[in-house]
Amino acid sequence: MSKPNASNSIMLVTAVGLMLILGGQFLIAASNKPPSKYVNLGDVPTHWRLVLAHSGDRLRKPGKERLTMSGTVTRNGASKGVPFQLIHELPNLIHYSEGQAGASNSLAFDGDQYGNPGGKSQSTDGDLVETVLYDSPTWFLYAPTSGFPSRRIGGHFRVNPKAGVAYTGPIYDVYTVIVPVQQPGKVKTQTKIYHVNEVSHLVEVVRYQQADAPSVNVQVNLSNWTTVSGNAVPQTIQRLENGIEVLRFNVSAALLGPSVSDGSFNTH
Repeated sequence: MSKPNASNSIMLVTAVGLMLILGGQFLIAASNKPPSKYVNLGDVPTHWRLVLAHSGDRLRKPGKERLTMSGTVTRNGASKGVPFQLIHELPNLIHYSEGQAGASNSLAFDGDQYGNPGGKSQSTDGDLVETVLYDSPTWFLYAPTSGFPSRRIGGHFRVNPKAGVAYTGPIYDVYTVIVPVQQPGKVKTQTKIYHVNEVSHLVEVVRYQQADAPSVNVQVNLSNWTTVSGNAVPQTIQRLENGIEVLRFNVSAALLGPSVSDGSFNTH
């Protein structure tokens, strides 16, 4: 099969993801929690191994389980961001706060339950956690050892090439993974299409059609990568819905360290 052009490549990727479901390969592991915090290079397929190696050693040895990021977040295209702090501790723990000190809103996720001191958890809480956790390179790297149906679709995919014009944009390996996404009060079975840059071997784009809202097409862009304690960390995380930006994190500081039992992820 010849390599598809830009528009056809996106259609093909979506079609293959749907075929995995319609073909009966939709059985998901009983838990959406990976069996281990860590992933050995020898336990994942060759192409995943490249991504794991180039991402750093966070998933491969103890001592860097907790990632703390801070900066500003903008919602729905707002012209001005507000401060945020995000803590992700392996494998699937999230603590998030947004707003000025003393007047911030916070959210905790312990892998099963959501906690929101401001009241009942909302769908936007689930969207935020999905963006920073389930759309992250970490979750892509957990897929093979967690029993999530996954497949490499192919390589050399290009974005918006134009006839007669030399292409200078990124070239991607493309993968599909069916992920059980824990949301407030339910688990959503979601097919995700991960785009891995063939040069950097980093996950740069994640695309999917919302399983529980098929009219919504999501694209998460990870960019402006930096290195923190030998590990690749995106400084910009952008979520688009039907082409419109709804969430953008601009990371100004990031720190990796060991797990800490400080109650950050308590949901009650």
